[in-house]
Amino acid sequence: MQWSIYNCTPNGSIELSTKNNNIEANTGEIFIPARMLIYGVYEFRITIRMSIDGRLVTIQSAFVRINPSGITANLVQFGTSSVTSGEEKDLILDPGVYSINPDENSFNASVSQSIDRSMVFF
Repeated sequence: MQWSIYNCTPNGSIELSTKNNNIEANTGEIFIPARMLIYGVYEFRITIRMSIDGRLVTIQSAFVRINPSGITANLVQFGTSSVTSGEEKDLILDPGVYSINPDENSFNASVSQSIDRSMVFF
């Protein structure tokens, strides 16, 4: 069994090296580390040789599109269900700290807004 990965572009397909990219593709399964492939369309092709002299060969392909994930916006720590009403309570919206981007190791955003408690009405 042998895996091949092709990046499908408008100009044609480009074969990716599975040996140099930490992609484990030596068995009937394939393992690709997170964030290894950029966004786009890929063809995953497995070639199986069924005899010693290699005359019986079967090839199967699957096409996969990798899309960017949406950012999960969390305005307050522990989610909006933790917001309670009452006097003398500040509401600090800090999506830059509490939001996540599944495509990156960290979410680098410095968006923060403090709402004065005298301006909050529930």
